[in-house]
Amino acid sequence: SWGRPAPTNKTGSASCDTRCSATINADKSASDRYCTSSISSIQPRRADWAKLTREHTFTTTASELQSSALPSNFDRILSETFWNRTTDWQVFGPLSPQEWQAYKAESLSASVRLMWQRRHDGIYLYPEPPAGEVCYYEYIINTPILAVDGTTYRTDIAADTDSLLLDEELLTLGVIWRFRKQKGLSYAEELKDYEMRVQAAIYNNYTRTGTHGITFYGARTLTLTPMSARVNRDIVPEGNWNT
Repeated sequence: SWGRPAPTNKTGSASCDTRCSATINADKSASDRYCTSSISSIQPRRADWAKLTREHTFTTTASELQSSALPSNFDRILSETFWNRTTDWQVFGPLSPQEWQAYKAESLSASVRLMWQRRHDGIYLYPEPPAGEVCYYEYIINTPILAVDGTTYRTDIAADTDSLLLDEELLTLGVIWRFRKQKGLSYAEELKDYEMRVQAAIYNNYTRTGTHGITFYGARTLTLTPMSARVNRDIVPEGNWNT
């Protein structure tokens, strides 16, 4: 398996000692299990990974349930990226079950901005939209593994030639500490190395370029003001008001 850090394949790592490497290679099922656990721990919920971010668009139907709103590789919608480009309005959500039922009880008219909720069978919009409106949002994929053909994405590793879209050293370090823990060996240092690498990857994931070409590392400044309140959507012309 690609997940076994053997010296003879791409997952070999000098940080894995000889006994660790030999034992993992002799136990394929265990190495696959450690590998899957490592992938699950770093993707996709520990960060909004740029390399796992995609854009999805769908056209509304005249119903609450939008059957084409979820792509097959969907994990979660990125906060405040859901917009109706036909009306140029943000689609608010996700609504909690309590909020959804409260709005339903109020029988809101179709003129109210759309809101969304995720359920087991897809995304619901309320109030029920008219057919033909175009919505967009950004989301995190649940397929962080890329096959050698460069087009096939997977949820788990299937071949030694597969590659992780994120830092592959994260996978190697994750396999090592999980293996040592399972075998009753000390693993505190290995776990520390793994977590430090993960945190560094998360930190470097959030980069942006400011004025004068200066690059800032780390997340943007925390604000409790929602995007919808920070973006001025209403442009008031200068001069006198027409009456």
